[in-house]
Formats: sequence, structure tokens, C-alpha cells
Amino acid sequence: MKRPKLTISLDRLASNSVEKAIEDVFAELNINDAYYANILNVTTHLFDLAQTYQKGDEVTLSINYDYRSIEIVVGGLKTKLLNDLQNRMILNSEQNFFSKNIFLIQSLVDRFSFGSNSYKYAFDVGALSPDVFKRREYALQKYFKSRKIIKATSLND
Repeated sequence: MKRPKLTISLDRLASNSVEKAIEDVFAELNINDAYYANILNVTTHLFDLAQTYQKGDEVTLSINYDYRSIEIVVGGLKTKLLNDLQNRMILNSEQNFFSKNIFLIQSLVDRFSFGSNSYKYAFDVGALSPDVFKRREYALQKYFKSRKIIKATSLND
């Protein structure tokens, strides 16, 4: 499912808009606190970093999701910010004031990529799929009835 793209001004109220957008997705998917904290942390740190490079500018926030993954795209980022992110994340170059933000932005996501004026990152939330829950529930029921364990590989098929 794709949510409408939001335009967010990089001012002191940006974090409120970001948090609201993420909360809406989590309410819809009924996602637990661990995923929520990771996604909110990455997005907040990315917006904090963007504010230092382009305070007052507008950027876009797009969130696409299903029960397997949540993909977030922040667009409208300046080339200097993207170059600095790439250099520090991919090349692991110089440590500086932004190292904590960059470490969190990179380490909490499952996948990330750079586009033209955008940064895209994704989180795998496949364990939240209703199908996965049903298979796990079936395996538990089977186990408690027969005391036989179902192979994990058959649960993931």
C-alpha cells in the first residue's frame, strides 16, 4: 500500500509531521514497539541531519508498505547531504559530529539506496504477515497436541 506523499518543511516542527506519518502506518499494520522504535529513530535522525544541511527547505516523505516490508523514501535532499551520507555510510570515511546520526541511519535499516536527490531505506517486517502468524499458530497447536516439532523450513514456505 502506498500512502500519499507528504511535503515537510525542515523546521522545528518537522519531527511532529514525521512521527505522525509513521504512527499512522503502524496503527494500520498493528506493528510492535521494536519496529516502531527503529523506524522512528532512523527517520528522525535523517530529518535532524537534513535540517543541518538545508534548514527551512521542503522535503518529501513517502511510505510504501505491506506485511513484508516498509519502504521509506525521503526526497528533495541536497546533493551535498547525499554525498556526505554516501561517503560516511558506504566508504566509512571520516568521523565527525554526524557520526551518531549516520551510524543509526545505516545500522537500523535492512536495506538502503541513494537516488537522485533521495534516500530510500526499508525494513523487513515479514514476521508480521498474517500468513506467518497462521503458520506459527498451526505449528504450536500441532506441537502441543502431538509433541512433534514441525521443521522451520516448512513454516516459511
